[in-house]
Amino acid sequence: MSGSETMAALVAGTATSGDPAVVAVNDIRQVQCTRGGVPTCTGTVIAEDRVLTAAHCAERRTAASFGILLGDDADAGTGPLGEGVDLVEVTELIVHPDYDPTTYAWDLAVLVTAEPMGVEPVLVHDLPLDASFVGQSARVVGFGAHSDEATPFHKREGTVQISEVDGNELTYTPGPAMTCAGDSGGPVFAQIGNDEVLIGVTSRGDATCEVEGVAIDIGSAVDFLGAE
Repeated sequence: MSGSETMAALVAGTATSGDPAVVAVNDIRQVQCTRGGVPTCTGTVIAEDRVLTAAHCAERRTAASFGILLGDDADAGTGPLGEGVDLVEVTELIVHPDYDPTTYAWDLAVLVTAEPMGVEPVLVHDLPLDASFVGQSARVVGFGAHSDEATPFHKREGTVQISEVDGNELTYTPGPAMTCAGDSGGPVFAQIGNDEVLIGVTSRGDATCEVEGVAIDIGSAVDFLGAE
């Protein structure tokens, strides 16, 4: 998550081996070339070659600095840069044109991969949220590091409660889980009818990961998701 937070994990979440479309966004720019790449954010597969994440994860970076890691663990690797982990190459980085790094408005970015990832994309909500979503439960997923896990960057999930819908953002409170550092760019899912759909992308929250999180409303940005 963004801002001044110094946080660690999806709080009160549980390890999961589900959600194959939720992927780790790894940074492969490291000067420590004994690592395969350090997990920095979370992303969601929205098309066979597109990963949706937060724009602040991509600030001052190029497409070549990213690698997408599929699976349950955002492993940083053990060999020379890129060795030991199966990173999917990113060839294009598209940041929302209205993204504001000072306010985190429109905190969205799309990473285009060199090849199809072989993962079924998630269903995306295509209408702006309204007040009827307030009070509903939602599910968050992310790769935030967790000190209690033998593998610290294992994918975790948890439940939050939507507390506010304002403009193109939604705010959620613990339910009992809460997003934290490393979960930025990850999905917020909600049940709509018979389907669980992507309604938001985790952007930021309070410094303690105890009070609230803020996500960008995907239904307000559907035109951007297919941008070239």
